[in-house]
Amino acid sequence: MRVIFRCDPMLVEHLPRPILARGALPDWLRTMPATSFSAIHGRDIRTLKQCPPVIDAMTYGFMILLPCDVIADKGTFS
Repeated sequence: MRVIFRCDPMLVEHLPRPILARGALPDWLRTMPATSFSAIHGRDIRTLKQCPPVIDAMTYGFMILLPCDVIADKGTFS
């Protein structure tokens, strides 16, 4: 399969190129346990790490990186 990403020619030098998702798996996903205790359910439940669509997207998709850091804190982005 061939995937073509397009970009405004004036921004090509300023934006990072898309990369394969498997090369950019976040550390929080790697270290996430497969199950976690839920006080609501009173037992261990499966975490996001056991959701096939999420794992597929995170390993077989593409990451389009931002050209800057974005911080989310208490509902505010900066």
